[in-house]
Amino acid sequence: MADYAQINDVAAASIAQINDVNYANCAEVNDCTSPSLGATRWVVGADDGLIAHAANSDRTSWTTYGGVTGGGTHDNKFDIQFGQNASGQGVYVCTRDGGVREIQISGTDVTANAAWTDINIDGTSSNIKMLTVAWGARSDGTAAGTWFAVGQQTSSHQKIYRSTDGGVNWSAIDLSGLSGHSDSVWINNIASDGNGNWAFVQANRFYYSTNDGQSFAVSTPFDVGANNKGVPGRAHALIFTNNSWVLMYSNSSQIHVRSCAASDITDWGDERRLNNLQHMSANTEKGNMAANASGRVVAVTMKNEADLYFFDVNGKTITANIPSPGTGNGTELASGSNYVNLSMSSDNIKDVATDGNTWLLACQDGDIWESTNDGESWSQIANEQGADAADDFTSITCDVLLPL
Repeated sequence: MADYAQINDVAAASIAQINDVNYANCAEVNDCTSPSLGATRWVVGADDGLIAHAANSDRTSWTTYGGVTGGGTHDNKFDIQFGQNASGQGVYVCTRDGGVREIQISGTDVTANAAWTDINIDGTSSNIKMLTVAWGARSDGTAAGTWFAVGQQTSSHQKIYRSTDGGVNWSAIDLSGLSGHSDSVWINNIASDGNGNWAFVQANRFYYSTNDGQSFAVSTPFDVGANNKGVPGRAHALIFTNNSWVLMYSNSSQIHVRSCAASDITDWGDERRLNNLQHMSANTEKGNMAANASGRVVAVTMKNEADLYFFDVNGKTITANIPSPGTGNGTELASGSNYVNLSMSSDNIKDVATDGNTWLLACQDGDIWESTNDGESWSQIANEQGADAADDFTSITCDVLLPL
């Protein structure tokens, strides 16, 4: 039985749902087998305004070009993500550090050394930094889906931004009336469950939307509650996997993770401590997580280190050899546990991404590390792939729609 390549002129890799069924759960369509999920191309955002890309068939060879033209200063990329435009075609959106054009959107061919479109997301001359972008499928199946961009918060700017036309136009969502919202803590995380529900975390509040991100409400403040249930002091990353929400945050100058089932977002499990990851306190510092469809998560931070953790999530249960607060100091974790140190000579991990089969790390000095066993072991597959050895890779994604 042959695989299909497209449905109604939409590439298989860009299909989110078929007749309200998530693509990952579609084994056949009209007697044709659904092609195996996986990336065809990986894309990296780098400093100096650079974009790098590599075919999945040759992840050791990367092509780099200037991704920003006509929009002012070439600058660093906080985040880059894959999603769809208004026609359902795959595009990339990235955030930038500098200038009044806070984000860029690619054309449908990211390999073309051409200008990305610069977007002044708030329509003013102010420089409002966006830290994170995300795409999610719409509950009604609209091809464009929904894009979100989140970041800096001030007394006069308590907003996040949403696009429903594939990233061309953006509208502000005012957060000033939300219970517990802070105008001094930046928002660096937002995620979709792939069914029109969205969430982000700021301080100790979990904000949730059930209407494709049109509006948000606070679900419940995190409560210390029973033993080992800590209150997030600063959220760093949020993802959805295996019908579960997973949060990385700082608490008492340490990095922790917690999770909850999508069916009960008020009941979060015990926190687990990622002791070898460095505490982050600056607004522009964030952690990054990637997950496959079965709940395997790899967690890293941008805090100048070569450490990572992998663990499994099912609802509010995190399965891993990772200590809970008060149980050991965590530094004894070594090979054979859920902690990996890559023993880099000078590089630091910046971001992680997966297509469900392969996991890649974007690192300082344009280096790429790879895992093909769900994050349990890693090898360096590319070295100094930037325009020069000083170019740091800062964010990474691939052409699959999230969540897997």
